[in-house]
Amino acid sequence: MTTMTPEAQAQAVLIELEKDPNMGRGTRRVWEDLRFHGIELKRCAIIPTNSWLYAQSEYSDFVRQIMVENEAEGFARRAPGQKVIKRTPLLSVGPDEEWSMDGHDKLAKAGFGVYGIRDKYSGRFLHYRILRSNRYALVVGITFLECIKKYGRTSSQSSLLAKYLPCTNSQGFQYKVQQTVAQRQEMQLQFSKC
Repeated sequence: MTTMTPEAQAQAVLIELEKDPNMGRGTRRVWEDLRFHGIELKRCAIIPTNSWLYAQSEYSDFVRQIMVENEAEGFARRAPGQKVIKRTPLLSVGPDEEWSMDGHDKLAKAGFGVYGIRDKYSGRFLHYRILRSNRYALVVGITFLECIKKYGRTSSQSSLLAKYLPCTNSQGFQYKVQQTVAQRQEMQLQFSKC
């Protein structure tokens, strides 16, 4: 632990604040980042209050004072309720326009991984599969092919399939599957006319 003057400590805090232009870090995080870089500020003093032990932190007061002087609006940004997620409705042209595919890990500790496909337009679960793990790229392809086999059709586009399998050009997996399904449907129409 190096001994620093209060001016040097204040300058170290200001340098640390410059690393976060969005002002997303609070006083504790700034103090911990300084400590990680070898700059130790004053330690906490334990003061008994109402038979409970609370840490009255001197470092927090020092860092907070500098932050209030230089980045006061950061406290307002980090206040509870300020980070509101802007939600937009899911829009799709029609059924089977887009299938959303995703894995769910809620039962992973119990040894079950769930991977499913849902139609974006109707919100209907088309197909899901329970596996030991849903973290393999092969699971995505197999689940996608099983869904195509089950319904005899495919979507125009499938979200998250591109994450695991190349499907951006005419050489991709999804493109080949869609072309094969379309050819089979054309062949079935031709045979049904005969």
